[in-house]
Amino acid sequence: MELDNVTLLWQIFLTLVLFPNAYFINRALNKLKEVDDKINDCKIELPKHYVAKNEFNVALHRIETQLDQIYNLLQRKQDK
Repeated sequence: MELDNVTLLWQIFLTLVLFPNAYFINRALNKLKEVDDKINDCKIELPKHYVAKNEFNVALHRIETQLDQIYNLLQRKQDK
């Protein structure tokens, strides 16, 4: 009879304390995984939408060089 009471108390403890805590911990870990996945998606998507500073400087230098060439051509045409 004493063993039955201990077993019953243990089952009540597991049911009322440990299982709900395990459920909420599992739920929190799942939410954390979702947030981690969203952050990783942002890391992947970010380079698609923004240009790196170095790439921008290279492109800007190329444009400036071409504009200088066009300006020089126009100056030579004007001088003739």
